[in-house]
This record gives sequence, structure tokens and C-alpha cells, in this order.
Amino acid sequence: MNSRYYTKSPRTVLTDKDRRMIDLLLSPPACGTPEGFRGHALAHEAPCGACARAWERTPGTAPVERETCASNRGWMDHRWRMELPCERCVKAREEYERSLCGSYRGWMIHRRSGTQDDCAPCTAAAREYQNRLERSRGASFKMRGQQRAGAVLVCTRPGYRDQFVTYAPRRRSDPYPWRVGSGPFHVSATDVAAVLPDTDGASR
Repeated sequence: MNSRYYTKSPRTVLTDKDRRMIDLLLSPPACGTPEGFRGHALAHEAPCGACARAWERTPGTAPVERETCASNRGWMDHRWRMELPCERCVKAREEYERSLCGSYRGWMIHRRSGTQDDCAPCTAAAREYQNRLERSRGASFKMRGQQRAGAVLVCTRPGYRDQFVTYAPRRRSDPYPWRVGSGPFHVSATDVAAVLPDTDGASR
């Protein structure tokens, strides 16, 4: 048997630039904009006059009005295409960030802007998130020790009760590192129980 026909292909990891190029191909940009210039380049075409002038004037920064404008999604569309967000999207983004105040995501937004110490509710939410993560890590360490000792780990959450779980963190600081069965659903260590087998083969 020739092993080269049965080797597992490496996992393809897309970079931010790759994802942006795919997004541009799926939703062609409008001509007369800097992104239109990039669209011509992706299609291996000579840029039209309007796109060339737009690129010379403001390379990669001209905003384009879209159906998603005046929403957080519109703001993301501008950022994804390296455009300056329009005024309506800026206001929508500010409202979206205010709605996240008091949560860990809100604290992350403050952190990116360097204002994480200025909001007490978000700071408290971030502290609670870190404490919960540390508790989950400690419980996971204990569960993995019981698993090495011969215990079988099962889920205790309603709807997934008594299903086998495996330790499969999706990232280094994953608060839900235990995968239920073979599906995509993950739980924290607080939803995992160890079942120790008896000497006669039964479990207790």
C-alpha cells in the first residue's frame, strides 16, 4: 500500500488577508472607489479611470454607502474593506458599544481603546470572567486526573445528560473545553461528572 495516497492533508488556515480577498470576490466593490481598484487587481484587470483616480486620491480609505450602513454590521463592512466608516455607521457602532457595557466583550472594546479602567461595570465583568475561567481550569485539571485514574466522564447538562465528553479546547483560554460526544457542542467542567467503574464492571 502506498502511504502517500492515504496521508492526511494539513488543515488550511486562512489569514485575515485571505478572508478579505474571498469577501471581495463574493461581493464585488463599486467602481470609482479604492476597493474598486483592488477588485480590478484581484481580477487581473487594468483599473478603470474612475478607480485609478480614487486610488490616487485616497488609497483604501474612501467609504462606500451600502444597505448595511447605519448598523454595526455596516461599520464592520467598512473596516473589513479598509474604508473609513461613514457617519451613520460610526453612530451605530457607538450605540452598539454602549449596549455591551457591563460585559466582558464591553471590557475588550475598552481595552482596545485604552479605556479599560474608566468603566467600573465592564471591569467587574472582566474580573468575574477571569475568575470563572480559573475555576473552570481547576475543575478541568481535576476531571482529567480522574479520567487518567480510570473514570468515565459524562455530561450533566439537561438535554445532553450521560453523554460522553472529551477534553478538546478550541483555544488556550477556552472556558468551555469539554466537547460533548462527537458534535460541536462544548461545556465547561462544571457540567462534567466522573463515573467510577466498580470491580464487577458496573459503574457507580
